Amino acid sequence: MVAGGDLPGDHRGRGRAGFATEAASTPWLWRILVAAWLLGATLDAARIARRTPLVPPARRPLGAAVVGVIAVAAVVAAYVGYGAAERATFAAAVDAQGRIDCTTAVAEFDAVTGPYALTLSRDVAAATALRGECLSFTAATRAAEGPDPDAGISGYEAFRHDHAGSVLRPVVDERLADLHLRRADGARTALTGQSGSPVVAADRARTTEAGFTDLLTVLRDLKETAAAQRVPAAMTALAAAAEAPLAAQQFCDVLPVLDYEVMLDAGETGSIPATAGQHRAQALLGCGVAEFRAGRFPNATTQLQKLLDTYPNDPGGPQARAAIIAANVAQQTPDPIPLPGPLNVPGSLRVTLYNVTSGEMTVRMTGTSAAGFTLPGCDGCPSTRAADDDCPDPAGKPAQVVQIDPGLYHVLLTSGSGTTGSVRTVTPRDGIELCVYTLPSSPHVPLEVPLPVPR
Repeated sequence: MVAGGDLPGDHRGRGRAGFATEAASTPWLWRILVAAWLLGATLDAARIARRTPLVPPARRPLGAAVVGVIAVAAVVAAYVGYGAAERATFAAAVDAQGRIDCTTAVAEFDAVTGPYALTLSRDVAAATALRGECLSFTAATRAAEGPDPDAGISGYEAFRHDHAGSVLRPVVDERLADLHLRRADGARTALTGQSGSPVVAADRARTTEAGFTDLLTVLRDLKETAAAQRVPAAMTALAAAAEAPLAAQQFCDVLPVLDYEVMLDAGETGSIPATAGQHRAQALLGCGVAEFRAGRFPNATTQLQKLLDTYPNDPGGPQARAAIIAANVAQQTPDPIPLPGPLNVPGSLRVTLYNVTSGEMTVRMTGTSAAGFTLPGCDGCPSTRAADDDCPDPAGKPAQVVQIDPGLYHVLLTSGSGTTGSVRTVTPRDGIELCVYTLPSSPHVPLEVPLPVPR
């Protein structure tokens, strides 16, 4: 402890202030020391009195004694008044802080830690801490008044961390909740103008997640605030803005948003995840079809297969299966491939396809309709056939009857576990029977089959 001498790099006055503040932080230590000093002075006075000859009462200096008593009483009275003034100032500061008037509170706290520091009251240390609360609160409030809520949120979050028990905490919580709602509304506003490319679609998802994060923060950490009552309506508005591309049939753009929303907790966000799930099934089909029509067949297959895997009972499943068949055919031919109708709508033509070689054969055919199936290998049949061979009788051969609409069809044949095969075109008529077989180098389907139409 430094008492009186200069502090390094400081002035003597500041050294004394440091001494006084340090004394105020341990008041009872200094009070004990003062009491000990007074006791010592009293004992010393008694010792001196015993050694001093008695003076007759008439000759005793009563005036000097009276003056001494008055002086001591004046000092005691001054100290008591000094302490009372400090307590009144501290109480005024605490009251001002409770009224959220930190300007007045800081001035009063400064008086407690400055002119009234020598009271050696515990209020001095308390005033220092409460003054810090007010300064932190004021800085956060100024940041929150700016155009960007981020700075205010950071300031109020720091206050909550540093001053958890402050009388200002309820006000800070309310203002922090308002800022989170304000930032979430900013996300909603931004979403109303974002759509178009995959990059922007990803931005939509990030903006949506940021908005929901703000609202969930209020719901989880600030649920006692009045602002928390506005969260459900804000969530509904945010989800509607995020999913706006769906109404404009911009299905691929809205998918990243829906992928996020379906993962939200229904206990916190109500019906939003379930609604997003319904919209996501619609968007997966719409995106897959859009990618198919744009000639991006692998992307189309990915989205459509995701629909089938995630929502196996969705009404769009038959259309998705038909489009996947067509996308597989389209990747094996330069010919333009139209989008076929859904698989669950039978056509007016009955066509039989049967396998006349020993290997398993996968058949995918697409035109105005589509069909896809696997024919087992034919027992007792050769492993390959020449292209100019006549088709044998279909009796006893693995066969599949399909009902399709009239028109030109592209047929993709894949033998065994192969992923590629040959594509042939055929314009079937009702009741026709087509044999499929494996050439020495590739599968094949003849354009015409000289077999009688079955009765």
